[in-house]
Amino acid sequence: MSLFRSLLKLPDFIMYDGFGGENRKVRPIRYVINSFKGLTLPVMVGLMAYHNNFGWTASVYTSMHGTYGIFWLVKEAICPDPQWQRKQPIECTIMTSAVMLTYWSAGYLTISHHVQVSPCYAASCLFLHTAGIVLMMVTDTQRYFQLKYKKGLISDGWLARSRNTNYLGETMLYSSYFLMSQHWFPWLFPASTMAALFIHGMLRKDESLRKKDGAEEYFKKSWFFFPNFVGAVTDAIWGDNSFAAAKEE
Repeated sequence: MSLFRSLLKLPDFIMYDGFGGENRKVRPIRYVINSFKGLTLPVMVGLMAYHNNFGWTASVYTSMHGTYGIFWLVKEAICPDPQWQRKQPIECTIMTSAVMLTYWSAGYLTISHHVQVSPCYAASCLFLHTAGIVLMMVTDTQRYFQLKYKKGLISDGWLARSRNTNYLGETMLYSSYFLMSQHWFPWLFPASTMAALFIHGMLRKDESLRKKDGAEEYFKKSWFFFPNFVGAVTDAIWGDNSFAAAKEE
């Protein structure tokens, strides 16, 4: 358990804390995150040119990952995430940049290895990517504007049945990149750092939610990561009141 807790603290060390000292934190982490996300499209196009690979698989991958980078910047401009406003020391900037480089590994492998996937395989990845980017965008947008005008528990809309729909969306879209690469490396390092970051964020969020009014009822109807399909179907059939009464009986 102590090892698990230590691993959960790793994202804070890499992104924000470093070797200590608030006076050493000079720049918001968003500069690094936004730079890498925004550069994804030109970097992928550059890799296509360097490796002379303008095949349809490379083109589809570049379109997918490049689109995500563009919409990430759009989202940051319209509804910025407060966690990316936090400042970091220089060693955290270096470590964060090193981690972000690995997030391009799937694109590098897809393009440099001239990977070719079937149309059905690519269509599955596109479905996963599209669903993922929609879930991330709409959830972050809802959360930003609801908290902007009214602080408190968000227990409706896209967060009604899952407490972490945005993390689910990002997991889906990055999984589509890893699947396109058809290589083990993205599943090893980028996926493990992403899992540590996401689990850390979700556990911290649950801890915060438990302190808000209405949290007990919200936790009953929502699941930690995936949507509570059982509750949604049951409520659709019997309605919220009937379902609550049935549970009490």
